[in-house]
Amino acid sequence: MPYQIIRADITKLPFSVDAIVCPAHRNCNETGTGVANVIHCAAGPAMLERRKFQGPIADGEAKVTPSFGLSKQTDYIIHTVPPVYNDDDHEKKLKECYVNSLKAALEHKCTKIAFPLLGCGNRGFPIRTAYKIATNVFADFCENYDLFIWLVILDQDVCNFCNRLHNGIRAVIDEEEANSIYTQAYTTKDGTLCIPQETHEFTLRIRKKRTERRDRINELLEETPTATFSETMLAIQEELHMKASDIYLEANITAKHFSKIKNNPEYVISKKNAIAIAAAFQLDLSQTTEFLKRAGLALQNNQHDRIIAEVISKPNYCIDDIFHKLEDAKYEDLG
Repeated sequence: MPYQIIRADITKLPFSVDAIVCPAHRNCNETGTGVANVIHCAAGPAMLERRKFQGPIADGEAKVTPSFGLSKQTDYIIHTVPPVYNDDDHEKKLKECYVNSLKAALEHKCTKIAFPLLGCGNRGFPIRTAYKIATNVFADFCENYDLFIWLVILDQDVCNFCNRLHNGIRAVIDEEEANSIYTQAYTTKDGTLCIPQETHEFTLRIRKKRTERRDRINELLEETPTATFSETMLAIQEELHMKASDIYLEANITAKHFSKIKNNPEYVISKKNAIAIAAAFQLDLSQTTEFLKRAGLALQNNQHDRIIAEVISKPNYCIDDIFHKLEDAKYEDLG
């Protein structure tokens, strides 16, 4: 069966499906806005708790949870993280969202799957690009597997575009209700309405600041080649205008321990704590490598350190991301 497009609230379809795909937030502690917000509200807080337990998802990856409060509508929720438009390989990663979600569905013996149009909300993808990627993947999978795929649209502009390319879109929601759900989907907890374009522009501003921050730290490291770990830590703290508590709380070390590192330029720090402080500063892989070098340490070519390198190579990681990945690897080894 070819895919079908329907205008509806994805949590209130007029038929049941085996799985609903949710555009997940990169931070597993947040539900996000848009369709993700609608799905999380319908599924209930237990789904976010399960997502926290699973840990972060990289762009293009997919993880599966039960449907919780949506159990009458579907058996599973498949969580995938769309990339930000204009990120490296953004079209490839958006395609991976669909491919990996469908693979996850097949692994759970799901044949009826409902997707929103991933990427064209606050991730900033043009509707045409997002639609083309989605429908190309759907066509490939429907040709090779016995699947029933629905692309579920809520936004009127997206629906109008799809109508021009795909005649006969069925609508099971009226304009007033659709607009109400849309407004709710993009309203934050403090009551602020964050429409997708504004959210995307905010994301781009954050990216710019992150790039500027990276350049400032690189310059600092180049200017202080003989500084010790402790001296470098204090220099980065000053450059980033961070309070001591911002660092030791994020690094999960005590204030007393941090004070020892801070006040002794020759302090011998453990590798675990050195990496935790690097994570508190959000240092990238090359910066972390240089930071560790100043403590006489290095990332080795073993599974533990390769996992750490993989995590810190991604933007906007935190120390919890490292712990989650290491914990997952430990359980995989036991399995």
